[in-house]
Amino acid sequence: MSLLRRRVGLRQTQGDPKLLAAVSSRTLATADQGMRKESRVVAPTPSERLEMASFPVMKKFAVKGRDYGLDTDKSCHLAFGFRDGLLDNGNFELGPKSSDLNKTILLRPNAIPSWHTSGFVEYIKAGQKQGDMLLVVPEGYAAVRLGNEASIKQYVKVTKGMYYSLTFSAARTCAQEERVNVSVAPDFGVLPIQTLYSSSGWDSYAWAFRASYDVVEILIHNPGVEEDPACGPLIDSVAIRALYPPKPTRDNLLKNGDFEEGAYIFPNTSWGVLIPPNIEDDNSPLPAWMVESLKAVKYIDSAHFSVPHGLRAIELVGGRESAVAQVARTVAGRVHLLTFAVGDASNSCEGSMVVEAFAGRDTVKVPYESKGNGGYKRAVLRFVAPTNRTRIMFFSTYYHTRSDDFASLCGPVVDDVRLLSSDAGDILQRNSRRRLKGKKQNMSENGATPNWDFEDEIQSEGNEIEEHSSCEDKDSNELSK
Repeated sequence: MSLLRRRVGLRQTQGDPKLLAAVSSRTLATADQGMRKESRVVAPTPSERLEMASFPVMKKFAVKGRDYGLDTDKSCHLAFGFRDGLLDNGNFELGPKSSDLNKTILLRPNAIPSWHTSGFVEYIKAGQKQGDMLLVVPEGYAAVRLGNEASIKQYVKVTKGMYYSLTFSAARTCAQEERVNVSVAPDFGVLPIQTLYSSSGWDSYAWAFRASYDVVEILIHNPGVEEDPACGPLIDSVAIRALYPPKPTRDNLLKNGDFEEGAYIFPNTSWGVLIPPNIEDDNSPLPAWMVESLKAVKYIDSAHFSVPHGLRAIELVGGRESAVAQVARTVAGRVHLLTFAVGDASNSCEGSMVVEAFAGRDTVKVPYESKGNGGYKRAVLRFVAPTNRTRIMFFSTYYHTRSDDFASLCGPVVDDVRLLSSDAGDILQRNSRRRLKGKKQNMSENGATPNWDFEDEIQSEGNEIEEHSSCEDKDSNELSK
């Protein structure tokens, strides 16, 4: 066997050499006479994720110890080896044969390719009606409806011990309170879908698990029992994404403070993904963060929304009932700085917004006047850590709906959250202030009129200090680095 030197566990199998070359710069392993030595797993870059997802399905290949492509030796219900994106037939576009249907009701458990169904399951096509109500399918041609105690499941090859996030779209079809039970043994979660966050009736939800086996059973179940057996949730577009739990760095004591690591977001939808309430951080689809509230937090991307920093952010869509938190390691008695960006998602969410940030016993309220077309401002909370662990939390003071759609919940965006010790924080403040002033001076000398106002507002109250700059220019996000 030839000697392979890669960054993380690349093993030769049948596959596309272009793909192997694309990831070779991210892998490191030494293989000789069947022996391989692997270093720690390193998360692929966003561009590599796109490259891997864009390749056509091949018979079999492996990257980072994970199998990709179809494994022809397994049954039809063992989905393709893991890759980010839809499960095999995850959007149910490959439908059952006409002989397997009684109107909309499935007659066989294996009627839908790559899926196994149980109980009263219906195959719903776009444009069908339930009485006078039109059943809308969010993406593509079809979806499934789960009746009383009905379920769908699929087997997926994964890497034992790794974390994954499931994303699926769901809609309720009756007035009763509906829930969806998602499970990957031994983990499970019951997700409420009663609250509508968008006027279309459809929302996308995320749920995370840690793989205990190399092959897992992904099961979506309707635990409800109603008089009408057809009165159950519609399910569409089931996808999966590998999660690489981030770690604190010298530049940030918080993990995943920029929210770049998180659930899969469907590229063809414009409503983001809901992180359900009461999700603990050990298996959170938003790694390191907990949703400590009654309502969900929305996970958004820069492809469909205005994001202050990077590619991902969160939107607090449930007022005080929509809170996100993380417990960070701090040094008791030392001054720390919590910096973050507050803005709007450019989704017609207008009005006076206020984000409340907490660090232990200290708090700050950050007002933001939203015009609904994007923009953000920065805020700083200085506090003395009471213990070696400090809870950081954010929520929105008010409830908001979109100005063009009063049925769709919205709220302020939070992004680029950083926690620094006092020494690092002083350096960051001086550098940010110097660069902002330098940019304004250069624009004035060139005869340009800045479309943002530089202001220092320092309000001292005990150990609290609030500073914010109004930064409507998106390019100014680089100044905070």
